[in-house]
Amino acid sequence: MAFSLLPKEEKFFELFETQAAHNVAAARAFKELMQKWNPESDIFDKLRDIEHEGDITTHEVIDRLNRTFITPFDREDIHALAGELDDIVDLIQSVSARMKLFGIAAIPPDLVEMADILAQSTENIRKAMHELKDFSNPRRLLDYCIEINRLENAGDLAFQNAVGRLFASNAGKPWHGNQGCFAPDSSNQILRTMKNTFSHSPTPTLGRLFLAVRRSFPPACFPLARR
Repeated sequence: MAFSLLPKEEKFFELFETQAAHNVAAARAFKELMQKWNPESDIFDKLRDIEHEGDITTHEVIDRLNRTFITPFDREDIHALAGELDDIVDLIQSVSARMKLFGIAAIPPDLVEMADILAQSTENIRKAMHELKDFSNPRRLLDYCIEINRLENAGDLAFQNAVGRLFASNAGKPWHGNQGCFAPDSSNQILRTMKNTFSHSPTPTLGRLFLAVRRSFPPACFPLARR
């Protein structure tokens, strides 16, 4: 017989998984956009639609939170996790919108790399949300948190390398072309928004939830998490 460590209000977990699925869809679409850049691509509309669906799901989380007496964990953490998941989609859509607004004509390899890292990160966030639902394997949830943090650091490093190349390059290079390619001011805004996307991963909240649940039960409940 299955045993759950958390109170049975499973709708929150279903909504978190839905939010995470929106993140994956947005990151995959953005990665495709970076690999096959076209300012007139239909992917821009797709990202707007995903962002809209993400907002609806987030509002449903908050509405249910306001109407639920006993929640699976602290209300503040539910609110924080919902916001962090929603921010990822918002920032992805924001990056793509700015790129179109600035009339970008060519995508440098650094941004393609960051888009790939972001896609990997959202996949791990989706898996973490699934594990959070029943907490039957806490070690696996912790491993996903560690991997998300590693990818966040990889994204920060890619950002630093990109900014370094941006300001070290000369006219005519990929960042500074005369045909609508990246210019320092516009590209720096885009890169910083991408960096913020990595920084808004839900790892801190997931870490707090992991520790809170562990403290609530005897060590014997978490044999896989002790190492």
